[in-house]
Amino acid sequence: MVVATAAGCAAHFSAADQPRTLHIYTVVDSISTTVAPADRPGVVGRLIGMCDADTYYVTYGDNAECVVLNGSLGDVDVTDGLTIEPSGAAKITDLVRRDDLAQGDREKSTRVVLEDNAGPVAIVSLSDLRNGRAVVATKLD
Repeated sequence: MVVATAAGCAAHFSAADQPRTLHIYTVVDSISTTVAPADRPGVVGRLIGMCDADTYYVTYGDNAECVVLNGSLGDVDVTDGLTIEPSGAAKITDLVRRDDLAQGDREKSTRVVLEDNAGPVAIVSLSDLRNGRAVVATKLD
């Protein structure tokens, strides 16, 4: 982080302030699983892999899950850390709607995971994206 001070005013600039592009994946809820607190892995468990080969172990808040992802459906820009602007929210909603239709509407997607090139970084509920306002995605631990 860089801190600049001029005439008694401080301004903070960090990499989180820069827009970045993340990849959009839907969570396949029917085959994703919640991990009970007693079953959560330690450091060794995370290194050897908590979930199957086609799932990701993600934690956020008090939640831990092995999520199965579908996609990438496309990319979205986020700003101020993990803020999805209204146009980005509309884009995600449209991409997910199209993908649900292409899959025969068997299972409506309810959440998306946003990834950078290193892996999952955030999760957001589709219902939060439909309000026409900017949304802050939940950072994955």
